[in-house]
Order: sequence, then structure tokens, then C-alpha cells
Amino acid sequence: MERHKSPGVIAASVDLATGSGAEIAFGCNLCGLCTVLCPKGLSPSAMFRELRVLAVEKGVADLSPYRGLLAYEDMGRWNLFTLFLPPQKACNAVFFPGCALPGSRPRQTLALFRLLRQILPGLGAAVSCCFKPSLDLGLVSRFDQRYGHLKDRLRECGAREVVTACPSCHRVFADLGDFGVKTAWEALAEAGTLEPERLSARVTIHDPCPLRHEQGVHQAVRRLAAAAGLSETPMQSRGEHTLCCGQGGAAHLASPETAGRFTRRRTEEAGKRLILTYCAGCADHLSSHAPTVHLLDALFPPTAGLRPRRASRVPLASYANRLRFKRWLANL
Repeated sequence: MERHKSPGVIAASVDLATGSGAEIAFGCNLCGLCTVLCPKGLSPSAMFRELRVLAVEKGVADLSPYRGLLAYEDMGRWNLFTLFLPPQKACNAVFFPGCALPGSRPRQTLALFRLLRQILPGLGAAVSCCFKPSLDLGLVSRFDQRYGHLKDRLRECGAREVVTACPSCHRVFADLGDFGVKTAWEALAEAGTLEPERLSARVTIHDPCPLRHEQGVHQAVRRLAAAAGLSETPMQSRGEHTLCCGQGGAAHLASPETAGRFTRRRTEEAGKRLILTYCAGCADHLSSHAPTVHLLDALFPPTAGLRPRRASRVPLASYANRLRFKRWLANL
């Protein structure tokens, strides 16, 4: 909106008959901060979502920048990468880690599942994509078909509740309401099973924008961080007012300059402090700009201490990690 003026001006520039002008919406991060701040109680981000749908329906959307992202989503539904382990005993919940977390931290994701199983005996698991990229890009028919198949698979294996570790997956399941949903962080914080104060470091916490309204999750993460021995120096923009890391809504692929401004603002607020987040996508993106760790790096550190790391620049590494995680899960 800093580039294109008010939402009203943007809306007035769109031709609803042809979709002309609707493509501007692909530069929005869909992070929802505008909705929080709007003095009129409007939701500009919801309008931008609808404009994306319109652009796709009218055939004016240029989807070429998203080929890699959509190919990544495609692979997430292949049998090679998917696994559905039904819940056992009286449990009706499944762990849904998403794609990015096992793709970047397979061992720690497995450790998280094992710990969750102690809290929720009989917990099942579902390794698949939530198909949020299609939803964010306005590909409604594609999303409906793929999510519908996922929903059927989850119900067939007896799932009534989904335990998420990815903010984007959580947003999909929470918004559609087909299953009960809670984050792994809430489950861990409620159980209080972590060993206290294993680390000693000061961090600043980046709340992922899909969870900006989930105050219970914000509190759970901070309880877990404190239990791990971490002290927080809060950023100004946090919780409901958190900033997007820059990759929300795949805007970085259509409007890298605008997305880059979000990233710069986020890292400037963090200063020189170590950033802790609970989104694998945010962690991997921000790690290229500032020292950043994922919450799992603190809960299940491979060695003593908390060490930032850069995301792998080898795309195949993510696929290999996901296959490794699936194999480990199947052999539990």
C-alpha cells in the first residue's frame, strides 16, 4: 500500500469484468498486518486474496514466477513423499509436520514426534503437503481438489484432530475447520515435560504471521523457550503486530523489492540479537540475513549451545531429508 496508495484506490483500479489490474495483488504478502492496523475495521489482505482468485479466473495472472513453488507442492503429494500412520488405542489425533520442517530438520522433527507420543499415546502421523501455495496463489480449484483428497485420507485413517508444527499448515486446518487443530508447541507447553534450563542464551522471538492472532501459541512458545533456558528481549512488532519475514504469500517471487523491505524491517528490529522463530520457512529465510534458529534447534540441540545455521542452497537436500524422515517414521 505504500507503493500503490490506499486499498480503495487499488480496488477502484481493477476491472472486475476482465481482471485487469488484479495482478497487483500478487505483490502482497497476505500477512494480515493491514487488517490489524486498519482504522476502519476492513481487511485489505482478504481483498488481495480475492483479487488473486479473480486474476486466475480471468486468465491475467502470470504464474510463471511460481513454477518452482508449485512443483514443490506437487512433489508433496506424491506417494514417494507421503505417509499416513493411523492413530492407535483411544487416540484420534495425527501429527502433521508439513514439508519445510522435516525438509530442513528431519532428526529434530522425529524427536518432536517421539516426545509428542509420550504426551499423546497412540498419536498417528501424516506426512503430506497442506497445499497452501495453491490457496495463496488463487488456484482455488486446484486447492479444493488436493485438499479434499488429503481430508479424505486423514479421515480414512481415523484422524479427528491434527497436531501441527508448521504455521501455514495450522492456518489451513484452522480456517477450514474440518478437524480439531492445535500446535505441537501448545501440546508440549501444556504437558510441561521438557527438562528445564539446558541452554543459556538471550534471543528475540519472531512470531510467524499466519499465527499472528494465536495468542495461546505465542505464550506456549515463550514458555518452551524459557524452559530451555532462553531469555527473550521482545521486538516491538510481535504477537498480533508481528511483521512478515518477507516470504508470505509468495510475494517475494513477484515483488522481491517489497518483500525485501519486510525482511529488512524484521532484521532491523532484531538488531544483533539471535532470532528464534517457530516457522521453518521463516527460519531458513531470515538465516540468510541475520543469526536465526528454529524453536526445535533449542528444544533438541544436536550439541551443547545454540548455533545459528544457514539454510541449504541445494534444493535436493530438502527432498532427501523428507524421504529420510518418512523412512524413520515408518520404522518406528
